[in-house]
Amino acid sequence: MRIYNTRTRAKEDFESRLAGKVGIYACGPTVYNHIHIGNARTFLNFDMIRRYLAFAGYDVTFVQNITDVDDKIISQAKQEYGDELASGAMSPEEATQLVAQKYTDAFERAMSDLRMLPIEPPGAYAPRATEHIDGMIEMIALLIERGYAYEVGGDVYFEVRTFGDYGKLSGRSLDDMRAGERVVVDERKRDPMDFALWKSAKPGEPSWESPWGRGRPGWHIECSVMSAKYLGDSFDIHGGASDLIFPHHENEVAQSEAATGIRPFARIWMHAGLLNVNKEKMAKSLGNFTLLKDVLTQGYDANTIRMLMLGTHYRKPLDFSDSALDEARAKVERFANCFRDAEWAVRTADVSEPSEVSELARACDECETEFRAEMDDDFNTAGALGAIFELVAALNVLLKEKAGALPDADAADVRHAATVIEELAGVLGLKIRSNAKETAAHAGEQGRAALRLPDGSAIAPDEDSMSSLRDSATALGLTVEREEDLVLAVLDKRAEARAARDWAASDAIRDSLREAGLAVEDTPQGQRVTPILSSPRDLAHGSS
Repeated sequence: MRIYNTRTRAKEDFESRLAGKVGIYACGPTVYNHIHIGNARTFLNFDMIRRYLAFAGYDVTFVQNITDVDDKIISQAKQEYGDELASGAMSPEEATQLVAQKYTDAFERAMSDLRMLPIEPPGAYAPRATEHIDGMIEMIALLIERGYAYEVGGDVYFEVRTFGDYGKLSGRSLDDMRAGERVVVDERKRDPMDFALWKSAKPGEPSWESPWGRGRPGWHIECSVMSAKYLGDSFDIHGGASDLIFPHHENEVAQSEAATGIRPFARIWMHAGLLNVNKEKMAKSLGNFTLLKDVLTQGYDANTIRMLMLGTHYRKPLDFSDSALDEARAKVERFANCFRDAEWAVRTADVSEPSEVSELARACDECETEFRAEMDDDFNTAGALGAIFELVAALNVLLKEKAGALPDADAADVRHAATVIEELAGVLGLKIRSNAKETAAHAGEQGRAALRLPDGSAIAPDEDSMSSLRDSATALGLTVEREEDLVLAVLDKRAEARAARDWAASDAIRDSLREAGLAVEDTPQGQRVTPILSSPRDLAHGSS
């Protein structure tokens, strides 16, 4: 496995610090608002990295922090609770805690909607900055003791010129940084580039007791302390979005290595590329600032967003647009349709052990080999998806050749190919199997009904489709006790018409189902129903 290291500007053979184990620290959100799609891309990429390392056999410890004290959170608290703060009905600590909790909850819901792996002990942790203030104070005191930091009027600064390697991550010298950065002039600093480790308390802001008076930590010290708490003073992979390289990650390196004397702080630095909207930088001023929650409510699901984002290498810029989402959704449908076709084809076949010599069996082996090779090459998800699509194409060719009459001899190979597609897609967080129970739960959250289909899956039609289905049932004189059986009841009526050779009635029922967004196909395995989708809002199906 080779991974691109930002620090060395090259791909390196990956050897974890401890054999068979990997420690990852990925910078998490500052919880002052809902996350935007650029944030989502970074979190999704590190979820993908975590998933693949586990698939490759590593015991992964994953840490993604929550920054719950910050200038932006304080500002948001003043906006949301200004009256309460002004009247004294609420303290600054209470206001910032409410804001931080509100947007932490929103962040966790968004991550669940994107089907991220849960961040739960013992394999994963989501520490909050406010839970580690004591550790931050201890590290700051150690930096002062070792001559790397100084206190001025209750503020504590890291003195960058005392750390000889400052700039090694970003690849810039201090003189270059001063020329290229707009640094706030503070005559108390020994150098304009010195950065805050501790900020003295100001009116209307949350604060904690410290040896330098009441105050709060600077942003950079938070991650240094939390990563050391859960992963140790040196660990394998640290990362985040590329806009964190400087100053955040540069400052983390300096203060961590200065405090512990252990180098390197992180062996590999990984940074995700930024995201553009319709080929322009995302910005509120351009009116293209897009929140993840808004994309999800527009009818695009986790599979679609994942397919779009993983279709571009994690280090490259990604262009985000409605047309790109639609293309990604079509790719998801190719996966799902192939999988459903395979499952339906073997529904009544005698499935034994897969052949070791058939063309499809060889295609499965080639797919797995290529998938691993692409992912081992700096997590090339675009290439890995390409390997799965090659197998999808091979499977589709065989299914088309057999035209629904699948010999038992081929059934095991087809089932095996479908399993390989499902498993490898799952490594990337794509879920292509429709699960009736999950669909019902998801539909219930949206106030919609879930309807069972003949293959055991389920759909959650929109209200127009549901109304059309109810009208069809009424016209047929059906009384359905459980609404979830509505489609099955209509299909039973069509089966009766076909058995009576009443082709006109059979066709009329088929047409009524089509009007409701459902296509009916007569196969040797029985009546097969698939949703007809022309836009994300037409018909929500599956559990994703």
